[in-house]
Amino acid sequence: IAFESFRGESFNVLTMTGLTLGIGMLVDNAVVVIESIARQRSFGESPKRAAVLGARDVGLAVSLATMTSVVVFLPLIFMGGQRMSIFLQAMGVPLCASLVFSLIVALFFIPTSAARVIGDRPSWAAGIADRLAPIVAAPARALAYAIGGLRWMIHGLFKGLYWVEKSVLLVAGSPARLVLAGGAGVLGYMAFAKTRGLAEVSGALEGVGAPGATVQALRSTHSMIAGVAVAVVLLLLLVTPKLKRRAKIGPVRPDRFVPEGSSIVAWVQALNRSLLRWTMGNRPLAIALSVVAMASIIIPLGNSSPTAFGEEEDTSELTFDVDLEANFTLGQASEEIQRYEDFVEPLKEEMGFKNVVARFDSDGGDVDLRWTERLDPKKLEEYRKKLRSIMPEFAGHRVSFSGDAEAAEGSKQFVSFELRGTDPDRLAELGEQAVAILEKVPGLDDVRSSAEDAPDQLLLELDGDTAFSFGLNSQSTLRSVGWALRGAQLPRYQEENKETPLLIEYADTVSAGLNTLNDLTIWGDNGAVPLSTFSNIRFEPSPSTIRRRNGQINFQVTARLADPTRQAELVEDGYAALDGLPLPRGYSLGRDESVAAQGMEEMQGMKNAMMLSVVLVFLLMGILFESLLLPLSVLTTIPFAILGAFWTLYVTGTPMDSIGWIGIIILVGVVVNNGIVLIDKIHRLRTEDGRSRAEAVVEGASARVRPILMTALTTVVGLLPMAMGDAPTQGIDYRALSTCVAGGLAICTFFTLWVVPLSYTLIDDLSIKLSWLGRRAFGSAMSNKSVETAGSVSAQSL
Repeated sequence: IAFESFRGESFNVLTMTGLTLGIGMLVDNAVVVIESIARQRSFGESPKRAAVLGARDVGLAVSLATMTSVVVFLPLIFMGGQRMSIFLQAMGVPLCASLVFSLIVALFFIPTSAARVIGDRPSWAAGIADRLAPIVAAPARALAYAIGGLRWMIHGLFKGLYWVEKSVLLVAGSPARLVLAGGAGVLGYMAFAKTRGLAEVSGALEGVGAPGATVQALRSTHSMIAGVAVAVVLLLLLVTPKLKRRAKIGPVRPDRFVPEGSSIVAWVQALNRSLLRWTMGNRPLAIALSVVAMASIIIPLGNSSPTAFGEEEDTSELTFDVDLEANFTLGQASEEIQRYEDFVEPLKEEMGFKNVVARFDSDGGDVDLRWTERLDPKKLEEYRKKLRSIMPEFAGHRVSFSGDAEAAEGSKQFVSFELRGTDPDRLAELGEQAVAILEKVPGLDDVRSSAEDAPDQLLLELDGDTAFSFGLNSQSTLRSVGWALRGAQLPRYQEENKETPLLIEYADTVSAGLNTLNDLTIWGDNGAVPLSTFSNIRFEPSPSTIRRRNGQINFQVTARLADPTRQAELVEDGYAALDGLPLPRGYSLGRDESVAAQGMEEMQGMKNAMMLSVVLVFLLMGILFESLLLPLSVLTTIPFAILGAFWTLYVTGTPMDSIGWIGIIILVGVVVNNGIVLIDKIHRLRTEDGRSRAEAVVEGASARVRPILMTALTTVVGLLPMAMGDAPTQGIDYRALSTCVAGGLAICTFFTLWVVPLSYTLIDDLSIKLSWLGRRAFGSAMSNKSVETAGSVSAQSL
């Protein structure tokens, strides 16, 4: 906050959003440092010595982790559009500043405090701790017994499957399997022969025009039987002998089902050691399992469609608009709107709304049904459909649930379709046809055009030839009309310390209306001429604003979405239906400015920013690690983080949008932190302590289980209120962003402790191979050069 104050910025909603997003990340550096100091203290070091060694041991790792979280915001701030850049800068700068200051605190203030705080407990505190130990350990022991029961059930299941397999193989693995294989072969051949006969029957039936569906079903059944028979023959002849040899060893019963101790972290460490030892011995199978897990991202990606940047609808109120014909007075409009209030009042108990709010003018109004709390969007849509079906129809009324057109432009619940041309009147006609077409598209409700909201305005059409004959032109005519309607401004009358504005206008007894304009005298070269002599004056609906893009007028048709998660799909369906609209030459559809096109453009920009973020993170790790291969093992966390993010979105039903992609990019900088801490520890064990690779991988991962779990959990728990909260009634929905970061980090934590050590060993093998190739290539060249040099020296000496 102090940093923002010195920058001259304000403390606003976006600033609080950045701080909320980073509230769980701010303690990560302190967690890693204090855990390292505590480990050094457990090794018998003095408090001051433990503080120094602990901070030094993880100093590079936490600095690099913080810098990677900061550097991912650079592409976001500079690569997005103008609106997105302002948004990201206002949110990202406070977050980055807080992370940098948290690093300073973790490296300087935390060790200083820990050196004075961490030490032996006083006798009275140790006594209290001993008495509280059984109570504190009770939840962990209950969890231990639950885990023991689960392990016992799984062991029993595998043991039962083993005896079933052994019983089957006892028969299938004996010489009797040859008889069984022969019987399966005969059955398959009979099914195949039957299939050929049915094919001829089916062909004959189809030749005479008879339906052959039944025969075709029989053919499919016999074909399946033949295929199963072939599989059984191959299984009996080739697979069962090998399975029989393997089936002699059943599932091994563990020494105990209930884990020892009361430390959950110790259980996770033991489980992680077992997993890594198995992984080191079965690397091909471990790689295959990780690839299969990564391939499962197809499922959430194939069942989700991104939505564009926009606000959520306020689900605590339901509004419908009433358009009245132009011949209603204000008093009559009040009576007409009162009829709708009387209609919805009996529905208060059934629907549960608290208040009814009505606003109106002579052209119409709107009626709001308001609840005291937010409703489920599906429930609100049910009420909206019910009102559509039972709403009474009154003469001169048009009821719609389209809402405010200006608010619809930035909402996910509304989409707009654009027509472009040169003549606004022609566009209005085409807009009416477009409304009729879009009303037939399933999923689009309350379709209306911008011309329906256009107010009546005065239309003055001049006859150019007649006006020219009287020596008049359009400029002098419009100037006179302006004077008649709003008067003429004269120079201000100057007095001492005062200015008095002067205005010439018609007297109060003269109404500046349509009659005044008809009788208005226009002075020209040939004298005074009444305005009605050379013009046609009438009132017509006309838009208050006209929007142009590249010299063409834009005409919009808006519609409410029945399902906001299908925004892009319904926009494409709407434009596909509008392709049948006969457009004159020079008129076109604004498909390139649709929500789908904007969403794709935003998504592409976010993907480009994410790729640049990965490159920047890689370069930063390469500089601080002084290696180009070590960062590659850390980058393996990114695909699994994206996997976790999309699976979490899919399971929770949260739609993906541009803000969600910002969460993915932030995730790139967050998930590598745990990988950096892990790889740094493994590398230190190998280079400083001289451990073997397998031992360094297992021990390094075990030593980093606690800080990785703590940092991941603090970040995830800090994001839960934002991820589980309701969408705001006004403003931006951050649920996709927080869900992506929290879900991706939670699932990626498991893969960090498993796949990152695996990738480290693979990259280490690659580095050894590259070093061998380099020595062989450059070593041969150096050897040849040495031989040539030695030969030239011998020649000179001779």
